[in-house]
Amino acid sequence: AVSVGARALTREEIAAHAFALSERGYAVIPALYSEASVARLRHAIEAEYTAAGRPPLVAEGHLVEQGSDTAATAAGYAIRQILKCRPDLAPLLVDESAVAVLRVALGDDMHLELAGALISDASRAFFKWHNHVGGIDDLRWKDRADYPRCGRPQRVLALAYLQPIDPEWGSLLVYPRPADDPRGAPFALNAQHWEGQDVIEAPAGTTVLIEQSTWHAALPQTRDGLRMFVGFYFAAAGAPP
Repeated sequence: AVSVGARALTREEIAAHAFALSERGYAVIPALYSEASVARLRHAIEAEYTAAGRPPLVAEGHLVEQGSDTAATAAGYAIRQILKCRPDLAPLLVDESAVAVLRVALGDDMHLELAGALISDASRAFFKWHNHVGGIDDLRWKDRADYPRCGRPQRVLALAYLQPIDPEWGSLLVYPRPADDPRGAPFALNAQHWEGQDVIEAPAGTTVLIEQSTWHAALPQTRDGLRMFVGFYFAAAGAPP
């Protein structure tokens, strides 16, 4: 891991982000990636999309082509293993500051389970409230009203946004709760407002860390252009498979 942002986080900032993950279920690291890094990543991801023939970005349901590493989904066009097809991006994507936060939150022996990229545009409607309990196997838990209580973070999704998070590109909604709170959805999954929600807006290159059971949603994009992020699943050594 290398530092690709304008600066590395201080030890105090690392501790504060890890604490936020435990106490609020998420943490925001603004502009972790430099403008040059964001531009390079966007170019690389769009090149993969172009090589695939620039197919439709959004499909009803989840993966259309089971077993494929690329497919349209309800969330957008997924490149499920970006480091498999672009291993040269690993030094750029895996930032040492984010890794340091995750080692505090999950333990020094935590590991990366998967890194994937997602592309969407204004054709994607409101992406309803969801969480990622189970990490790479989260579909097994999709829309369940009852979730296991872990006591402390066991899995974290890290989302590196390659454009601003704002009303034009689609703000991110997060429902803050401590990691050891019950995890059932408190309101309707398709509601665009939950009482007590946080609305995240941040510059391009921001990384959002989301504990696996934290509910979140994305407002629709209102401008033209490709919205991209890279998502990483990190797990503690003792997390159940």
